[in-house]
Amino acid sequence: MKYINLRSCLLLVLLTWGVVFNTNAQLIPTPEQVKEVQEKLDKIKELKNQGKPNNDSAIKALAKEAIELADKYYKIPGDNADGEPEYDPDLEGEGEAELSGKKVKVKIGMDGLDSANELATTKYHEIVMHGGQAADSPSRWLPGAKGIAINEVEAYDGELKKAAEHGLSPTQIEEIKKRRQEYYDSLDAANKARIDSLKNAGAPYTMALAPATGTSKPILGTGTAKLYVVSSVFAEDRMMVTIRKLGNLANLLITATVAGRSTTARTDVDGHAILDFSTIATGITVNTPASITCTDINGSRLATANTMVRPGFAWIFDRATANNLPTEVANGTVATIRGNNLGAEAQLACNGRMQETLAASNSEMVVFIDAPNGNGATFVIGSYSVSESRITLAKPSTNPVFQAIQEQPFLMGSAPTQKAQGDATKKTATQTGLGTNRK
Repeated sequence: MKYINLRSCLLLVLLTWGVVFNTNAQLIPTPEQVKEVQEKLDKIKELKNQGKPNNDSAIKALAKEAIELADKYYKIPGDNADGEPEYDPDLEGEGEAELSGKKVKVKIGMDGLDSANELATTKYHEIVMHGGQAADSPSRWLPGAKGIAINEVEAYDGELKKAAEHGLSPTQIEEIKKRRQEYYDSLDAANKARIDSLKNAGAPYTMALAPATGTSKPILGTGTAKLYVVSSVFAEDRMMVTIRKLGNLANLLITATVAGRSTTARTDVDGHAILDFSTIATGITVNTPASITCTDINGSRLATANTMVRPGFAWIFDRATANNLPTEVANGTVATIRGNNLGAEAQLACNGRMQETLAASNSEMVVFIDAPNGNGATFVIGSYSVSESRITLAKPSTNPVFQAIQEQPFLMGSAPTQKAQGDATKKTATQTGLGTNRK
């Protein structure tokens, strides 16, 4: 689809490159600034060599000064930190981040004060990486050993991306890679594959979720055929639609007509199809109604629906947003979620399970609810990003038909195949109550 012309694209790329270049230049401290931080840390080492304990008042004062200078000179963003990171003389390892609302309280241990670049990369690991996960909690501040492993893999990948800016040595880089690999090796195949995919896409890391159950077919197909669509779509956008009826759902013809122009698509075995409105609606200047029909292989009409085509295009560069995530859902029902930057492939995650999308566009999605009962994180996975999340209570269905076909809750992957091994030179991998801390 032609969302923006080539000249505008080139200008945007050049402007973006210039901003990134200037930002990166500002993030790298001068040798004099690095030396100033290192002098504070060298004084701490001198006091330690004199037999001073970690909680010595002079060591605490020097640690505080070094931590503040690292923020100042390395330009480490502090938006996700609940207060200035504090030196903790009793902390084993380099650092620790504890969940505090949508932010993190960060502590720095003696190992994090080994050098200026070690302090910088530790603060980045805790504040920016774990802090970013906290900002998206609970969807990205993940529970249990598996969740902690995923969070740590992402945090170490973040450190590696910033290795040059933080001035890390080859030895330090190899140590980070080693720790990252140990957490990665502890994951099951499904979560390894998901991390690899998200890393390649440059997207935030989330846990592999159980697939949608497909229970909408017998529930929604017991009566008259119905076509599920969203209420509106941009002229240059794609819309996913779904047909529900008794019998075969594959290879049915879906036709969208706007101002006398039509486009078609064939359904898959689950009754889903994606319509490309850019082929028929480009250039419209006012809201224009569109009709959508479903016909079988003999040309007989099975169902119809209507939507509104709006002028404009779906330029999905920003994060997906969901404006009305529910606080409660009832299984066996259909829910409508509105937002932005969703996309035709958008899905709703609820309580560790993907929900089946019946219709979706840039700004709206229609979902069949079949989630494990109880409280859990709910969020939208858009075409290119994940929305913010909220805790949702999933309730049992009151529909006897749904209850009869309801499957047992799907377990999210198997137990870890290998535990991360600890040693005296690396961050502790101790798992603390429901993953409240990340190290």
